[in-house]
Parts: sequence; structure tokens; C-alpha cells
Amino acid sequence: MLPPEAIPDQHNELNQQLAVLEGARAELEAGWVQGSWWAVTAGEGPDHVDGVCLVGALVRAGTGRGTGTGRATGTGRGTGTGTGHSTGSNNGTGSNSKSSENAATGRAVDAVYDALWASRGQPAPARQLVPSPQVRLARVRMLTQWNDRPERTKAEVTTVVDHAISATILALMATPSPATPPPEASAADPASPPDPVRSHPPHQRPARQPPPPPR
Repeated sequence: MLPPEAIPDQHNELNQQLAVLEGARAELEAGWVQGSWWAVTAGEGPDHVDGVCLVGALVRAGTGRGTGTGRATGTGRGTGTGTGHSTGSNNGTGSNSKSSENAATGRAVDAVYDALWASRGQPAPARQLVPSPQVRLARVRMLTQWNDRPERTKAEVTTVVDHAISATILALMATPSPATPPPEASAADPASPPDPVRSHPPHQRPARQPPPPPR
């Protein structure tokens, strides 16, 4: 049996996935392109991109390179979306942070992939607990090709992302939050004796004794 710290926090993972999807939605709304993951006009600042494709939006949102983060660099496409391949960025926050970013981006790719199948009225293939890098890369290529089809529209792309967001929210609602330990009871002060009136229920309280007769 795995120790508690080795069991993934599904609620937290879904929150991270939702953040990537919502960030990607905002990127697409700001500008959508085909033929590259994102496009930058020469001479513009490093924070500016003219538009992103579906996968490019997920990559930028998952690695913190979204609008206003100051980490957008260049154009073109690669293979890094949480599969273990590099996305071409180095933010200096350490391997743990980068691994978490890649994992959240990969789960967002899976969610969009499933949403695309659902939009076609077809059930998505059986979900693997953790898809292999080869499976994840095949999904990235499929989403990229779907984005770049000549008849594709921005509205179709954002609608698929909206479906992925809705499915993630429903999964969050069905996932219990991590258990919160109950607050510790305050210890009684050993120096003060218990109050006989307060320490007994009304029907068990000791009867008051009459005062002694005068001598």
C-alpha cells in the first residue's frame, strides 16, 4: 500500500488542470492562429503574442507564459506538453515546479482531447491513468492537425476548450476535498478544580446543602 504522501491529491490536480484550461481559453480569446503554436510580431515586447493555436494556448497557460507573465519567447512548434519533452522555457524555479507544470499541462491536453471526441458524438478511448509520452505526443499532434484544418474556426476551438472546462468542473464537484483534521480540543486547566454545577447535567447536579443551624 502506498503511503499517504505518495497518493496523488486528485482534487488539487483537477484544480491545476482547470487553471490551465481557463488560461488557455483566455489566450485563445485574445488571438487564434493556425500553422504555429503562437505568433509574435517582430519588434514587439517579449510579453506580446499575436495569437496562439489550441496546443500553443495549453502550453503557454501550463508553463506560466500566458499574457502578462513575461515569459513568451519566439514562434513555432515543439513537442513539449507534459510528456517529458522540453517546452523551451527555463524559469529557474526547480525541477519540482517544472514537473508539476508539465503534469498539469498534460492533463489539460487529455481533457481537451476527450472533449473533442465528445463533440463528435463519439466516446473517447479508454483513459489511461497516466498516458505514456508516446500516447500524449500522438494526442498533441492530433489536436494540432485538427486546429490547422482550413475549415476550422476560432469559435469551434474555444467551444471544445469550454467543454473540457465544464467536464473538469463536474469532476471537481464529484471529487471530495482533502480531509481537514478536526481542531484540537483545548485542555482543561489542571490548576482550577471543576465547577460541580457546570460539570454535571442538570438532573445529576448535587443538591445544595442547607446552611447549618445557628449555634
